[in-house]
Amino acid sequence: GALSQILPLQLPLPVYLGMFFVLTWINYAGARIIAAETRDGVRRMVLAAVVCLSFVPLLWFKYAAFIARNLMRILPAIPVQTFVPAPAYLERLLLPLGISFFTFQLVGYTIDVYRDRRLVSTSVLDVSVFSMLFAHLVAGPIMRADDLLRQVETLPDVDARHIDEGHYFLIRG
Repeated sequence: GALSQILPLQLPLPVYLGMFFVLTWINYAGARIIAAETRDGVRRMVLAAVVCLSFVPLLWFKYAAFIARNLMRILPAIPVQTFVPAPAYLERLLLPLGISFFTFQLVGYTIDVYRDRRLVSTSVLDVSVFSMLFAHLVAGPIMRADDLLRQVETLPDVDARHIDEGHYFLIRG
């Protein structure tokens, strides 16, 4: 009814998770290609492609309604609605939590690998943990790959002392 036309529209959770999964893989694979490639022109091209692809979802969720509204104004004679969703529909889409941070964190990782090949990770799981670390997701700042990724890759052995220290810092904080 009328209420469903004003409430925010949330896509199914698998759509959001799939988007994050695909973005992680794009940046992971792109960084691996950049690190392995010897030709600088190819490295730049791969970096440009990865950055462009990474920003597509962010731009879609933030600016699709604005673009659709202006297309309808600019091209009134062409039935834009046939290939562009209605602006009212797009304005109701909920922005995925942390999409800006997540996008910039992944792009930052890929740029760091472009600048220093030694920073490339061999594990997509490590890149995922690096890009989705919840504490940084809500508080920032965007981390550099060499600051956090190496810590994720070399996790220490956990014993009772570590657990006690963790509880102490958690309670104290």
